[in-house]
Amino acid sequence: MGHEKSSVVRVSVFSQVFYLMAPLIEGQGVLRLPVQEQQKWTPVDLNDILEGFIRLCKEQKPRGAAFGSFKPVGGKDVYQFTPKEVIRMTELTKEINQGLGSSEEIRFEMCSPEETRNWMKQMRDDSRFKDRPEGKGQDSHRDRPFTFPLGRYLNDDMIDTILEIWQLANEGEMDITTPDLSQILGRDPQGIRQYFKSNRQQFRDLK
Repeated sequence: MGHEKSSVVRVSVFSQVFYLMAPLIEGQGVLRLPVQEQQKWTPVDLNDILEGFIRLCKEQKPRGAAFGSFKPVGGKDVYQFTPKEVIRMTELTKEINQGLGSSEEIRFEMCSPEETRNWMKQMRDDSRFKDRPEGKGQDSHRDRPFTFPLGRYLNDDMIDTILEIWQLANEGEMDITTPDLSQILGRDPQGIRQYFKSNRQQFRDLK
């Protein structure tokens, strides 16, 4: 066991974080984030990340090893799970708009990190985030209840982590793509437009 190697899996912010913004997106037709308009970044669907991680562990886990401990493929020590492409905020907002099929165009507004922090604290106590939605519907790409963010888990440390990721986006550190997740899944991870299309009703329910 002393000769076993481990690998690190790095991930971006999950697409599911947008549920916390749904009351603004659906209710006011605006997406407010502390990200500069010209910076490129794109979230990744949590379902794809989980599937990729499970596939990686199953394929590389030595017999008798604990779950989560695996040998890297071809000496690869770090896996970076990214979307297929990263885009600017204006493009991201258009993808969200098309995915939701909104009758009115959703606009993007940059806000301060403190404004986002205060908004997330409001959502933490909002009744819409007290319980998980029921069922998954007919769309196989639709979020399962366990991927829905609950307010009680949105503690200050989690909020800080989300804000730090968006600060990295402002510094250009999220403008990166790798084939790691696509290769492990055997397909491209779900794009942001398809993600919102698959979960359209769940976003509308949070209006």
